[in-house]
Amino acid sequence: MNHHKIRRLTVTGGFLDGLDINFSDGLNCLIGGRGSGKTTILELIRFAMDRFPDDDSNGQRRPSKRFGELIAANLDRGTVGIEFETQDGLVYKIERTAGEAPVVIKSDGERANVSILRSGILIDAGIFSQNEVEEIAMRSSYLREVIDRFCARELIQIQQDVAQVRAALQRNATELIQISLRAQQGETALRDLPDYQTKLAKLKEAVGSANLGPALEEAARLKELRTQESGALARIQPALDYVKERLAPLQGDIIGDFKQVFAKEVLAGPHGKIFRELQDLLRTENTRFQEAISGAEKTLARMEEAARSARDELAASHTPKEATYQELLKKHQAHQQLLREMHGLAGKVAELQAIKEEDDRHVARKQEVLDERGRLLAKFSELTEERFRLRERVAKDLTSRLGGRIQVRVEQDADRDRYKAFLVDHRDPSFRQYNKPIDRIVQSVPPRALAAFLAERNLDGLVTRADIDDGFARGMVNALLLSAQYQFELEVMELEDVPAIELLIGNQWRPSHQLSTGQMCSVVLPLLLLENVAPLLVDQPEDNLDNRFVADVVVPQVKAMRSNRQMIFITHNPNIPVLGMAEKVVAMNSDGSRGWVEREGTVDEMKDQIVNLLEGGETAFQTRKERYGW
Repeated sequence: MNHHKIRRLTVTGGFLDGLDINFSDGLNCLIGGRGSGKTTILELIRFAMDRFPDDDSNGQRRPSKRFGELIAANLDRGTVGIEFETQDGLVYKIERTAGEAPVVIKSDGERANVSILRSGILIDAGIFSQNEVEEIAMRSSYLREVIDRFCARELIQIQQDVAQVRAALQRNATELIQISLRAQQGETALRDLPDYQTKLAKLKEAVGSANLGPALEEAARLKELRTQESGALARIQPALDYVKERLAPLQGDIIGDFKQVFAKEVLAGPHGKIFRELQDLLRTENTRFQEAISGAEKTLARMEEAARSARDELAASHTPKEATYQELLKKHQAHQQLLREMHGLAGKVAELQAIKEEDDRHVARKQEVLDERGRLLAKFSELTEERFRLRERVAKDLTSRLGGRIQVRVEQDADRDRYKAFLVDHRDPSFRQYNKPIDRIVQSVPPRALAAFLAERNLDGLVTRADIDDGFARGMVNALLLSAQYQFELEVMELEDVPAIELLIGNQWRPSHQLSTGQMCSVVLPLLLLENVAPLLVDQPEDNLDNRFVADVVVPQVKAMRSNRQMIFITHNPNIPVLGMAEKVVAMNSDGSRGWVEREGTVDEMKDQIVNLLEGGETAFQTRKERYGW
């Protein structure tokens, strides 16, 4: 199986200034006395690849203080460079200077997006510092990363799809909030419309029964018609604005969203013809699409101009007629107040009817957006379920490959810490005793279900399902209803899958966090050593393991993986390089202020260094041999 490789490591400046190591494709072992720079090599690789050993409360990897101090002390203002070859044969140069972000350079000399360091596809490596192996046994986030590395190509597509759906849901939520605000404004404005319509009808009856005379009656009719005409034109612009709002999200370069699809490496690859033809077609059709959008915008602009011209022309025609009508009213003092009241009310009703038409459009659009949200949420659930099934399948496969004494499980949506933190942050502050009821909600009501209770204002459903006090439930619901955004956040809140690794002791499976340190290492290390495309870098994998386990379990796995995976181990145990048949052994040395490669070569070429550094010297080795009577 083709696999990723760290082909070369160079360092300029700092403790390892001038370091230049070419690694083999299989097993590489770094040996040397304490303080010779072995661990620094691994941490510099980690630094260059932007892969930090610690995580924060949100599961995001960030550099620890110790890591930062190590880099600052050993790299100073220097630069570390890595030549990385992907499983597909692409070569990248990764460079990073102390205090700066990493730079990724393609084989053609162009810069690549630094995000590929975290993609888990083009560039990937499993890097574990000293004692970090047992950390995997204690932190589900670390173990999840390990499991995900076994399905990286499938998982990355799911994660990208999840991100796209999440972004679409966020846009959807923003539009829903805007529509709701407009609907509230319209609802307030329209509250008195029925009363105005009733009053207007009565005023028209009164005007009809008043003896206005033919001239005034006709003038009043024309005045009402002018009000209707002005109101009719006033309704055009809101309708055009509504269309413009729908059109705006369609603007933009579609091709620009496919930068990773049409990367230079892909276009120049063995199937480049397929991608080049597709790229050409998309460019052509994108141009047509943008032209169509531009044409639609121009059409809307012409429609707006026509409506504006019509309003101006109508106003010019209305002005003298309105002046004449007002003069006529002055001559009919008895009917003047009645007619003006009727005309004023008619104008108000026309204005509100225009608002109602706009409100009706918002109501119709809101239903469309809600329907779209339902489809997006269904897709979101489908993708997160697919992600869990993928991890579950990988866990079962890993269990079968680990020989029966170690098993890997994945519990769906089991990490609810973020959910609880959200509820704690948005609770009713008047309730001081909140941990137990919130814990009940967290354990029995998934975020999406809570969002549904909020949408339906279903207080009884929450009380029954979570088995909590009615008063606390009401306070929780009211606090979450303060912002529609809270409901939308709950709808897309992901509960992480929680993996577990267990060891069979007697006839019982014991979870890794309940094991001794040695047992933790004995269940995690075999998992790390399984076949994978990503290089495996471990600082002293033999820590907390007895030599028998190293020889009987670790070494056979290492030998089996030599041709299928690159491994770079820092070790003090001779069994790993010797019995593991390392292709490359690098012996490090230092004078306390600077470290360097003393010598490097195959196991046979490095026998003297192995004996001196790992066996305690030839005398010690021979003495043990004689003592054992061999």
